[in-house]
Amino acid sequence: MTPFRKQAQVIIVSSAMLSFISYWRAAAVVLCDLGSTAYYIGGIVEQSIGPAAPWFILAVLLFSYAVRAV
Repeated sequence: MTPFRKQAQVIIVSSAMLSFISYWRAAAVVLCDLGSTAYYIGGIVEQSIGPAAPWFILAVLLFSYAVRAV
């Protein structure tokens, strides 16, 4: 063992933290995060693939829906 080990700082978030924020506010934050992520994904994929990017994104969404259904 090395004498100069650095301690890791860990924050544990549990369901007790939900008592400080309402359900609707938490849902609003999550939905805004998902919406902005959709724009980022669209831009990144369009730079990589080109104008056919929406079709590739649709294919990935349909594939993930099929996997979830199984």
